[in-house]
Amino acid sequence: MLPPNPMLLHAFDMLDAGQEQEALALFLELAERDDPGALATLAGLNWQGGLIPRNFATGRELYQRASDAGDVGSAIYTTNRLENGYVGERDLALQRRACAAKPRTIRHAPK
Repeated sequence: MLPPNPMLLHAFDMLDAGQEQEALALFLELAERDDPGALATLAGLNWQGGLIPRNFATGRELYQRASDAGDVGSAIYTTNRLENGYVGERDLALQRRACAAKPRTIRHAPK
């Protein structure tokens, strides 16, 4: 797993400092470059609403892009949403294919 992009960390610092619009602009800039962390962050913001208007369809699309860019958490969100039918039709066949295509990255503690 790669370390987070320093620009992404800076965007979170700006968000924590109350510079919401500047942070959002940086998240958007990084997402245009397919940064998985920025895509996942924007997906969550779209899913939750608040800083930006809630938009489940855009959130789902961004989670898929983040998953495709290598974000493991987004891969889990994407396959779960396909399974339970959030924001669209339930598609178990697509969910199974997506799960099969993703490498298993969750490791259990040694016994």
